[in-house]
Amino acid sequence: MLITKDAELMKRMNAVRSPFTRAEWYTALRLHPTRDNITSITDEALHTDIRSRMAPGVGPSIPYVSCAADLCIAVFR
Repeated sequence: MLITKDAELMKRMNAVRSPFTRAEWYTALRLHPTRDNITSITDEALHTDIRSRMAPGVGPSIPYVSCAADLCIAVFR
């Protein structure tokens, strides 16, 4: 287990081909007690598959997504 507050290390840990794997405690991130989501999946192959299918919906290929997300977050502040 590795715990850090270093943003650069977090980026490395969550990078696409990172050597770090998800521990069983990630299941605590479930929103529903019996259903996994992208943050709670511990199976690396399944997580990679789902993440690759989600990729076209986020990032620079979709304009204004980060701007819209920033506006939504600002509402909660």
